[in-house]
Amino acid sequence: MWIWSITFLIFIVGGQTYANSAPAIITEMKLGDSVAAGYSLAIFALGGLIMGFAFGKITNISKNMTLSVGRILLSISFLFRVFVQNSFFCYLVAFICRLSFSM
Repeated sequence: MWIWSITFLIFIVGGQTYANSAPAIITEMKLGDSVAAGYSLAIFALGGLIMGFAFGKITNISKNMTLSVGRILLSISFLFRVFVQNSFFCYLVAFICRLSFSM
């Protein structure tokens, strides 16, 4: 019980980190301006919308491992964030992060 609670806490904090720090990351790393940060947050929201449509199918495929699949996707998005060098990867990170966070 405690292990799942701590993992879920880490999962929630990790997912919200992108939403709160995306504009600062984008402007600090000179990946774009405030418009690019807005696009990133819009794509973040789009990922949640798409996951809303696909969640039932993913749950049927992954059965009891839905949270684990979400954590793996979040880890992949964090790895991509380390190697962000242009705005396309920044948008990809936003999309994958929200997909994982919506699980």
